[in-house]
Amino acid sequence: MSDIFFLTGLGLVLLYFLGWAFRNLPGERWQMLAVVPLRKGLENSWQGTNLTYYGFFIATSQLLSLLLLLVLLGAMYISIPGAMLAVMIVLAVCIPAARLVAIMVDKKRHSFTVGGASFIGILLAPWAVMAAGRLLTDQGSFLPVIPVLAAMSIGYTL
Repeated sequence: MSDIFFLTGLGLVLLYFLGWAFRNLPGERWQMLAVVPLRKGLENSWQGTNLTYYGFFIATSQLLSLLLLLVLLGAMYISIPGAMLAVMIVLAVCIPAARLVAIMVDKKRHSFTVGGASFIGILLAPWAVMAAGRLLTDQGSFLPVIPVLAAMSIGYTL
């Protein structure tokens, strides 16, 4: 019964958030979160890096997805260090792949592609889980491939 309450609660929170996001985020007010100044230019002008709400929400969703993955794996008594190692292996490949796939497929040099990084991550995830399981075998880590991939896919949908 607690599973139903958890899923219903999570669904309602996400439904509320999506409703708010579709109403408010397209507005001009929600485009830039902050600007980090990098260097002072000529005539008292500044050059900086824009931090967008889009980037903030992507980073927040990644953190929540990772937390959900850890909750799901913890509920199955699966090795958290092993899962974190698998996630780090996937991220170490997928973050650079976001740019490389954009260069190869979209022919855009100064861009990233979330879809391309996701595709590479989906292909890499089983191998990363198996590698992490083998690397941590001496420490008694329990890292079954199918349950870890199931938890990763649920976290990814968030």
